[in-house]
Amino acid sequence: MAARRLVIVMLVLLFVSSLVAALAPVRPVEDEPEPEPPSPAPAVPAPSDPKIVEAQIDADAAEPPTISVTAGDQLRLEVVSRTPGTVELVGLGPTDDVDRFDPALFNLLLSEADSYAVRFLGKKRTLGTIEVSEPTPEPPQPPN
Repeated sequence: MAARRLVIVMLVLLFVSSLVAALAPVRPVEDEPEPEPPSPAPAVPAPSDPKIVEAQIDADAAEPPTISVTAGDQLRLEVVSRTPGTVELVGLGPTDDVDRFDPALFNLLLSEADSYAVRFLGKKRTLGTIEVSEPTPEPPQPPN
């Protein structure tokens, strides 16, 4: 019996609060001033367009190759090997497994100029080197 009274009281309170909310005056929303658009960045001559560089390293080669790219370029590197292992790009972070039927594949966006070694994880022998050089800015073109 007490539960019914409690439910009736709750329904009456819900009805009264809904009625008060419906009858209450609504204040108009004040128009806020629009923020100023950000000023455009000064024109800086862009480096040469980034490109995709595809390269392959043979882990069984006698001489480790050097791959030269420019900062801002994308490198798609494939490492092949007859012996299984895990290939790491020292200083860049990614690793991938390799064996005679499945090459290690890396897809990197190189943003900083530096030199990075390509090695088997835990071994000292360098399979190759990635040389990233600074981009050369294009000379500004005269306006037409």
